[in-house]
Amino acid sequence: MIGRILLLTMLALAAWTALVVTGTLEGWWRQPLAPFGDTNAFRATAVADIEKKHKGNVAIALLEDGRTVATHFASKGKPVDGDSRFQVASMSKWIAAWGVMTLVEAGKLDLDKPVSAYLTRWKLPPSKFDNTGVTVRRLLSHTAGLTDGLGYAGFKPGEPVQSLEASLTRTADASPGNDGRVRVGIEPGTEFRYSGGGYTLLQLLVEEVSGQPFNDYMKALAWAQRFARVNRETMMTAVIGAMEASLDQEIVADDLAVNCH
Repeated sequence: MIGRILLLTMLALAAWTALVVTGTLEGWWRQPLAPFGDTNAFRATAVADIEKKHKGNVAIALLEDGRTVATHFASKGKPVDGDSRFQVASMSKWIAAWGVMTLVEAGKLDLDKPVSAYLTRWKLPPSKFDNTGVTVRRLLSHTAGLTDGLGYAGFKPGEPVQSLEASLTRTADASPGNDGRVRVGIEPGTEFRYSGGGYTLLQLLVEEVSGQPFNDYMKALAWAQRFARVNRETMMTAVIGAMEASLDQEIVADDLAVNCH
C-alpha cells in the first residue's frame, strides 16, 4: 500500500513538473504571435499589432542569427527611422547582466559575495536590515531588498547626465511615484522587488571591478564577441574548404587508380 502511494506521488510530481516546464516554455495560456521559426509571420503579426495599438513612436528591428532581417517604423508626429534615437531603458538589463557575468566567469566577481566588498566610490546607506545580504546574484534577480522601484525618465539631448554615484544617492530622472533613492528597504533575499537602481549599482560594480567606464567595457566585450564569431566562421570555412579539397583529391586518386587498372 505504501509503495503504491509513493508511486502515485512520484507520478503526480512528474506530471506537475512536465506541466510547469511545458507551460513556462510555451507561455502558459498566451498565444504566440506566430509559429516558431516563421520570421515572416512574426513580422506581419507584430507590424499589424503596432499599427493598431501604437500611441507614440515605435521602431523595431527583427534579428535572426545576429543579422537584421526586417524593420518597421511608426510615429505620431515627427517621423522616425533607423537613425532615430530612443531611450533604451530596461531592454538594456540583459546586456548589463551579460557584462556582469563575464566578470564572474573571469573569477573577478563572486555572485554570492556582498556587493559592498567591491565598491569604493559609493556605499549603500545604512538600514535596519543587513546590507551584506545585497549580493551580485540578488541584484541581478531583483531580490536584493532594494525598494527604489526605479524606472528612469532619462535626460534630454544636451542636458547634463548625473554621475553614477549621484544617481544612486538620488536620481534626478526618477519615474513618477519614486523618490529616486537607492536603499535597502526589505530584508535581502526575502522577495522579488523590481529595482532599476539595482542595475545602476551593477553598472558601477562593472566599472569598479574592470577599471573601465561601463560603456568602454561593454563596447570592448561586444567587439571581442564579434571578432570571435568572425574567426569561428572563417575557421569553419577554412576547415570545410580543406575537407572538400581533400575529398576531391581522394576522388581524383580513385579515378586514376581505376583508369590505371
